[in-house]
Amino acid sequence: MRDTRTILHTRAWRTGATALLGVCGVIVFAMPSRAQLQYHTLLQFPQVSQQGESIPTPEAIWMPTPQTLLFSSTASGNSFWNWNGSVVNRIIRSSESLPGLSNGLTPLNSSIGWVAPNGDFWFMGRTGLSNQLWRKTGGGFSPVVAEGQAVPGVSGAVSTINAAVIGADGIGYVRANVTDVETTNYIWRVNGTSYQPILHSGQIVPGIGGALTSASVRRVLADGRTIVSVQTASTVGTAILPGNGVSTLATAGTVASLNGYQPQVVSSSGSMLVRSATEGTLARTDMSGQLAEIVHITGPVSGNVGWTMTGNPIGMAVSENGSALFGGRMGPAGNSRQTIAIATASGITPILRDGDALMGGNLNTIYGATDFNTRGQVAFEVDTLVAGVFQPAVFAWDPNSGPIRVAGPGDHVIIDGVSRTLLAAQLIQPDSQGGASFGGLDNSGRLTFWVSVSGGPSAIVTTQIPAPGTILLMTGVGVTPLLRRSRRIGEGRSLVRKQ
Repeated sequence: MRDTRTILHTRAWRTGATALLGVCGVIVFAMPSRAQLQYHTLLQFPQVSQQGESIPTPEAIWMPTPQTLLFSSTASGNSFWNWNGSVVNRIIRSSESLPGLSNGLTPLNSSIGWVAPNGDFWFMGRTGLSNQLWRKTGGGFSPVVAEGQAVPGVSGAVSTINAAVIGADGIGYVRANVTDVETTNYIWRVNGTSYQPILHSGQIVPGIGGALTSASVRRVLADGRTIVSVQTASTVGTAILPGNGVSTLATAGTVASLNGYQPQVVSSSGSMLVRSATEGTLARTDMSGQLAEIVHITGPVSGNVGWTMTGNPIGMAVSENGSALFGGRMGPAGNSRQTIAIATASGITPILRDGDALMGGNLNTIYGATDFNTRGQVAFEVDTLVAGVFQPAVFAWDPNSGPIRVAGPGDHVIIDGVSRTLLAAQLIQPDSQGGASFGGLDNSGRLTFWVSVSGGPSAIVTTQIPAPGTILLMTGVGVTPLLRRSRRIGEGRSLVRKQ
């Protein structure tokens, strides 16, 4: 049976209702409106750094912890900056001299970087004709790997550096191609100057048929276990590597695998949403590898009579108890639309659909979401079609209040007591490679995100989800809250991997 309480929450929200609603002995009071949210500025742009440099609107933003920001810009060429809660300091800019380099290092792309909760920051740079991966820690800069470099224990030299993911302990996982007679794709575990090969193309993975053709690290958990998406000539799968320094997957008992399913999102504890490449099935799983299907193409949408999933489901976020946020085309016959929904043990509840009044336009692209927090809240970003132009907007979902429009184009909001009209709003999302960085929504319900303001500066702002004093009051029923990707600013393109 469909969750009637959630349906009421959604409808009341969409109409801005504050009227009394009563169903089955449930009384719902004071439905909050988006205008009741209060917004406060953390940082506005242009911003002047400690070095006296003017920083325009950032290109990309990371949030290593709830108290710090790291962002990039094209000021003085590609550059990276850090805000520690009070001042902005430059990390590196184009052509800056670094230890051991005869030429200055220029950040290769101001939108690509990887950050860990311990403050370590890894980024790509170029000096001369060589692309290099560098690491910035409290002790300064150090090179990780460079194209043309020989790596111990591997025949050949690095030809292309593809990606990196950093664990909470600062240990990195680097994907790069090595060329000798032929090109082989490797993933290394990098701890200081120690390189440990973890995976390589041609390797046989237990439980997944055939030799590897490609692999990518999706997330490193706090205990060191690593979630890897793998692919062979005939199938795809999910591999779980232990955090005990095992050098290969060929050792018995060192990996659990999900043959045919690849990870879409992974929570900080290892809960996952995985999708079948051949059947279009979205399922929950955890470290045990046991699957619990949520939905599949052409299949029913649980709890919604007459509804069918007509498009590929897109996993967006998963909580520690398995509740899931996902999107895709679904609906009753003749009314299948792009929809975002919450899946729990009791069924699936659509919370936002293309054309809804709450959308303020058409739902075009789903960019991604923060992790669920311990209150069961989650924030997400979608594109809305406004006056013929697709613009990003930020939404949230609360287990008591339902869907919340946080900020989007055309919204009139109060920022620090001043009335403003928003041109765009974008979420600060977890690290683009699925690493361990904070995603902008903390466990108190504070959400941090970026806005562009008509006639004013762009800014990174915060608000409380839901607004203080607007929590639904429910009597006659107990409420059980649920337990609990970097985006280029100003563009309709995400650095979060879309599946």
